[in-house]
Amino acid sequence: MLRRLLLFAVLLALGGFEAQQSRGAMQLRTGRIACDHEGIGDDNQIYTITPTGARRQTLTTSRYFSSLDPAYSPDGKRIVFVRAYQHFHHDYRQYDLWTMHADGTHKGRLTKTPGVFELQPAWSPDGKQIVFAVAGQGI
Repeated sequence: MLRRLLLFAVLLALGGFEAQQSRGAMQLRTGRIACDHEGIGDDNQIYTITPTGARRQTLTTSRYFSSLDPAYSPDGKRIVFVRAYQHFHHDYRQYDLWTMHADGTHKGRLTKTPGVFELQPAWSPDGKQIVFAVAGQGI
């Protein structure tokens, strides 16, 4: 019962299948929710699940970086996300943008900017551009 109420609250907050939540922490599109969650080695990784919480699929794995802030493209075929690289244990020194197919295949780096952190990516409505926040030293 509690699980159903929690699921209803999430769906209500999202406003339906085409909704997106800021920071890319959770998105629902094409029937699957993309989210980041603490994975192996205390690093965040990206997963997808069905709206009922079933059939969890791991899209990213690593002990050397975290993956977070997933955002579906408007057509639901691709995901943009942030990959954070560790300098020392849990001391992240670089946050870059990457993309992948919605099933976790074909990962590719979009940015490589040491000392500049790209965060909170989102797609333009036509899917041709990506907007993101910037933080870091010297900004």
